[in-house]
Amino acid sequence: LTNTIQGTINNTGVTTNLAISGQGYFTVAQNSGTVQTPAFSGLNYYTRRGDFSVDASGYLKNGAGYYLVGTTYNPATGATVGGSTSALQISSDPLPAKATSAVNLTGNFPLTPKPPKYSAGTAGSELIVPASYANNNGNAAAVPPVPATAIASVTGAETAQFLNDSISGGEIAVYNSLGASPTLQVRLAKTATSTAGGTDTWQVFYQTNSTATGSTVAWQSLQAGSPAAPALVTFDSKGQISSTPTSFTLSGLTIDGLAVGNVTLKLGQGVTQFADTTGVASTSLAQDGNSSGTLGKIAVGSDGAVTGTYSNGLTAKLGQVTIAQFSADDSLKRETGGAFSATNASGPPSYGLNGASLTGGAVEQSNTDISDEFSKMIVTQQAYSANTRVLSTAQQMLQDVINVIR
Repeated sequence: LTNTIQGTINNTGVTTNLAISGQGYFTVAQNSGTVQTPAFSGLNYYTRRGDFSVDASGYLKNGAGYYLVGTTYNPATGATVGGSTSALQISSDPLPAKATSAVNLTGNFPLTPKPPKYSAGTAGSELIVPASYANNNGNAAAVPPVPATAIASVTGAETAQFLNDSISGGEIAVYNSLGASPTLQVRLAKTATSTAGGTDTWQVFYQTNSTATGSTVAWQSLQAGSPAAPALVTFDSKGQISSTPTSFTLSGLTIDGLAVGNVTLKLGQGVTQFADTTGVASTSLAQDGNSSGTLGKIAVGSDGAVTGTYSNGLTAKLGQVTIAQFSADDSLKRETGGAFSATNASGPPSYGLNGASLTGGAVEQSNTDISDEFSKMIVTQQAYSANTRVLSTAQQMLQDVINVIR
């Protein structure tokens, strides 16, 4: 009978080594091709031997030469590669760059911002004055027309004034399709306040050209409406955003000459306006793009998910280990290398953990009962010794008989 008692799990530090806690077997296959070009017939075997390592072709193979079966995923797209019962192959291809398509801004805008020009006790010193900038309705040449209470954009010549009138909203690296990563900087400027009888109103700006001079645009306001006009972000008496929309398209975003593409900037549900004695914005930015990355570390979770960590800091699912369960483990047929094959008596395998779990970086030790086997060895040795003494005595008696005849 097959001994189905679990052995001791021993940590090895090799991340692709695996041990099963509970019932079940790794599904494995044999290579019918060459080492350089593996081929698999689809006939599966089952083992608890988990000393797997990645071979030159990216397959996970144990010390007995069996290949781990599972589901392989494309790390870039998440799509399944091959079937769910084929040998699991880890792709060493770089994770491609992904252009940023969305930026999410969350956090608190201070009720009373304190830009560099702010002076305690001076009413309105926390506010920006739109009429003092060229691109508002004080400039008849502004296209499209800009309301007097808003600024469409800030020129290079106005940058120093603008930095003095506004506070930082944070910055974050964004990516284009080639993985170039210019920094998107955001600034916040309050244009009206409820303390003066109005509505708490802000404008959000993003930098497009950090070296702009003269009339070249350096900072651009978020735009909304049709035709597009500078967006005004308002807050109610409870500190919640009261204006719409809260998502804005930065069409054809270019930062310092690097084209990023169309990016949606969203003021998340976490955006509030509450009093803050510091007068600065406690905001954060998140984005969905990334640079390319090479595969570094492989790890296997307790659920059998194979995950890769890349040089760009991202992780991606590379595969899923297939665990087989049998209703009659003791009826499995023993094969070489610690493997088994299914029989009519064992029944077909069912797949899934069913309460079992995997431990990465570990292997299961032999489940042989050493004390019992050692006792059997002693009994066998004693029986052997007794039998040899019987044979020696019989041989001596026979020799004595022969001597008498002589």
